[in-house]
Amino acid sequence: MMQRSGRRILIGVGIGAFAGISLITGVLPFVITRLFGINSFEILLLVGGFTLPVALLWAVGGGLIGRQGGPVQGGLVLGLCGALSGLAVGVFALGGSMSLLLTGLLCGSIYGAIGGILIGYAFPSELEGREE
Repeated sequence: MMQRSGRRILIGVGIGAFAGISLITGVLPFVITRLFGINSFEILLLVGGFTLPVALLWAVGGGLIGRQGGPVQGGLVLGLCGALSGLAVGVFALGGSMSLLLTGLLCGSIYGAIGGILIGYAFPSELEGREE
C-alpha cells in the first residue's frame, strides 16, 4: 500500500489529468458519434478548446483521490468531475441541445465514476487495511 504522501497526490493528479484528456479527446466524441451519427473529428474540433480546463478539473479530482483514497470517495469525486465536464461541454461546446447535453452529462458521469473507483482501489484509504 502506498502511504499517504506528496508523491501519492502527484500521481493522482497525473492520472486524473490524463483521464480528463481521455474523456474529451476519445470517449465523448466516440459516444456522440455512435449515438447521433455525427463525425467524431467534427466533435473533437468542437470540444477541443475544453481539453485544458477539463484536464485541470480532473487533475484536482485525481489529487483528492490520491490524498483521501478509497473506491467510494474516488467514484464520487471523479463522477462529479465527469458530470461537471460533460455538462460544461454540452452547454458551451455542443450548442446546448438537450440530447447532446444529457449525453455529455451521462457519459462524463459514468466514465468518471468507473475511473474514480479504479483509482480509489489503487490508492486505498488508511482505514481499509487496518485490523483492530
